[in-house]
This record gives sequence, structure tokens and C-alpha cells, in this order.
Amino acid sequence: MKRAILILITFLFLLTTSCDTTSQPPEPPQNLTPEDRVQANRGNFVETEDGCYYLKQDLSNGFFIYFSPRGSAAFYPLCNKPNCTHRDENCNAWCIGAFGYHNGALYAVTQYLQKEGQIELVKMNLDGSNHETVAPLPVQSGTLQLNFHRGKLYIYSLGDYAPIDPELDRFFVMDLDTYESTDLFTDFFHEGNRFSYLNFFEDKLYVCAANELSSQQNMRMMEFDISYDTWRELVSLSLGASYATETTFYYLEPDVGFREYDLATGEIKDCGLPIEDAWWAAYDEDYIYLMGHGRSGEKEHTLYFLNRNYEYLDQVELTDGIFYGYVSSDKLYFSKDFEPLSHYISKSDIGSHKLSLQPFD
Repeated sequence: MKRAILILITFLFLLTTSCDTTSQPPEPPQNLTPEDRVQANRGNFVETEDGCYYLKQDLSNGFFIYFSPRGSAAFYPLCNKPNCTHRDENCNAWCIGAFGYHNGALYAVTQYLQKEGQIELVKMNLDGSNHETVAPLPVQSGTLQLNFHRGKLYIYSLGDYAPIDPELDRFFVMDLDTYESTDLFTDFFHEGNRFSYLNFFEDKLYVCAANELSSQQNMRMMEFDISYDTWRELVSLSLGASYATETTFYYLEPDVGFREYDLATGEIKDCGLPIEDAWWAAYDEDYIYLMGHGRSGEKEHTLYFLNRNYEYLDQVELTDGIFYGYVSSDKLYFSKDFEPLSHYISKSDIGSHKLSLQPFD
């Protein structure tokens, strides 16, 4: 029988911005890896020179990696096996819930049934071929949160939920060059704290945390430094949209406005909220994508486009179950009723006030 494992994935990316409406938007960083190219993707999405990859869950058969070649507007399972159904663990595109890019190769976390469900890290070519098992995960059961980022695999293993046992929560960082793992933040978990990822900047994590043993369980935004095994609280706030640079933590306080937190001084700058009833945002090096309405999953909602100075540029109405999915360097991708990606908008059309969803070829 397959071991039940819950994989919670957030694949987050970090870029720069400014709320000074009198200046030009800053140039994006020049040292971004394919993992970091866009911060706006709230799941497993990688863009390389060859094309774009994303992860789609099949509710009954696991997760599958999809690929879109450069210049194409459609995605296909990352598998060239003859007669493959792309519906089980024999497919080259199959994994159990996380994949990433490092040094010209793809990595995926898989669970091999012939090895009694052992969870392992697999390396493969960019076309999905030549799977090579390179290391077992340091934890083999429980609820896992997995993230690939800049040559590392972050493994957060959560123990029991009711009642919580703080001794069971573990956090490991695996180096994708050596496959060695480091156990971090043990004191934080032993105090009954838990967190979920928001994003990364270099060796720092930004998370939404709470103490599960406290009767109040106030949510707070925190910064974790894996280089020094340290952490600190930034603001007492629960949110789902943020990004960071070396100097600043940027976030949206739903229905209130954009904020910029100075990581050196702790000062918070109010950057306003140009659209009423806006509650969620994503960012890349060119634009801010702001969601209005639809906060309870309604099929009709609006996606607004702002420049990096928080000024309104354009909008598109999303209806009939169409939802924002990911953004690459030149396109935004959408899916209908959370099925595989099926529509796109070219970023070059933003500002034309004639935006419409285009179906894949």
C-alpha cells in the first residue's frame, strides 16, 4: 500500500521594486538563476533558455512535470517514452510533489514503490530522460513541505497535528552538489512553532509562522537565515503575497495597501493600494499582478496590472472558472477549473487596454 504523504509546495521567487512614484522602476538583478526569474509563481515553475516547466497534480495519480519549448504557447508532459499514458509512476514526468533546476539539470522528489515507498532525490536531463537516483531524503514519512532554491532542497517535515508534538518537526537543507543535509532551527520548533513558506532571497527564508501551543496563535512574518541558523520576527501579520531583496521585505496587507519593511531599521513605508477590494498580489521584474474580488473562489474576478511603482496599467476580466497560474519572462499563463494550463496573455500587450485570453495552439 502506498504510504500517505501530504506534500505542500510553494516555489517562490524574489525580485526588486520601489514605491517611489517619482522615479523609474529599478533594473532587475542581473544574477538571477532560472529558479528566481519570476517571483510571481506560487508553485513549481522553472524557466530556462530552452523553455518553461511547471508541476500539475493529478488527484488520483500524483504530480507530473509539463514542459513548453521556447517559442511555443502550449505545455506537454515531460516524457518521450513510446506509448506512455503519462498517468502513473512509470512516466518520466511523474514525481510526488516537487521539482527544481540546478546547474543544467532537473531534480525531482520521487517515491519508489519497489523500495517500500522510500522517498528519494532524482536527477534528470532537461528533456526528462536519464533519471538517476542521487540521494534519499533525510526524512521518509509525515507531512512534508519541499522547495528547491538556488542549488538546495529545503525539506520541512511536520509531525503530529493533534496534539502537536514539537519534538517531531524537523527542517533540513540538502546541498544539490554534495547531497549532504543540515538540520536547522530545532529550538524554534521545540517551542511549538510552525511555519509555511512565502519566499526566499539567497540564503534567507521569509515565512508566515504561528505558535501551535499558544491559545492565541497570532500569525507573524519572520526571516530565517540558513547560513547562521537564526531567525527573527518582522511584522505581526498573516498574508499570502510578499517578496524580498537584500535590504527590503515587500508585502501586501489585504484591503489596506502595499508595505515596504526596511530590514536594517525595521521601519515600514506605506505605498498605498490603487485598487479597492484588492487582496492578493504577485510580482515579477516588470509588473505587479493584483487580484480583485474572487477571494472565495468565485468564477468571476479581475486581474489588475500595476507597474513597479504601484501605478495602474491595465486589467483583464477572468470568468468561467479561469484562474491565473504562472508568469514567464514573456507570458502569463492561466488554467480553467484548475486543469492543466490552457490560456495565456502576452506581456507585450499589457497597457494596450485590449487584453484577452488566448488559447494554446
